[in-house]
Amino acid sequence: MLRPLLLPLLILLASGCHSSCGSCGDGECTTETSKVPAEPVETSPAVAWQSLVRGVSSGVREPRRIVARSAEDWAAFWVTHAADRIPAESVPMVDFTKDMVVGIVLGERPTAGYEVEIVSVAREGDRLVVRTREVRPAPDSVQAQVITVPFALATISRFGGEVAFAGE
Repeated sequence: MLRPLLLPLLILLASGCHSSCGSCGDGECTTETSKVPAEPVETSPAVAWQSLVRGVSSGVREPRRIVARSAEDWAAFWVTHAADRIPAESVPMVDFTKDMVVGIVLGERPTAGYEVEIVSVAREGDRLVVRTREVRPAPDSVQAQVITVPFALATISRFGGEVAFAGE
C-alpha cells in the first residue's frame, strides 16, 4: 500500500527541494527566507521623550492631536484641557527653548476603562511619528458608567518638521 508513494518520495528527496520552498529549480531556492534585499532597509531612529501628564479627564471633549512648539500654544491648550479641574491646575513647566509638547486626546468615551499612551516617537525621513496605543476595557468587564476623556502628553526635543501620529 505504501509502495506506490515510496518512489515519488525518493525522487523528491533526491532532487534536493525542501517542502517549504516549492520553487526550487537549478539548485537555487527562492523562498522569502533566503532572499537578500538589494538595499539595506533604513530603520527609524528612536527619539527620546518623557511623559509629561496622562489621565482620563481632559476638558478637551473632541479627539485632538497636540503639537505645542511655544509657551503660548501650550498655555492655550492647557486652559481648555484643565478647565473643569477644581482647584485649577497650573500649566506644567516646559522649556520651549529646547523642548516641545506632543500628545493625544481621544475624545469622550462612554465608560471608565479607556486609556491612551504614547509608546514611541521616531524619526521617519524628514518627519517625526508619535505612536500611540488606546487601551479599551474588555467587552465582558464591569466599568463605572462615567464619561471619560483619555489623554497622554509628552515632551520631546524641539523639532521644526512635520509631526505625524499613528495608533496601534
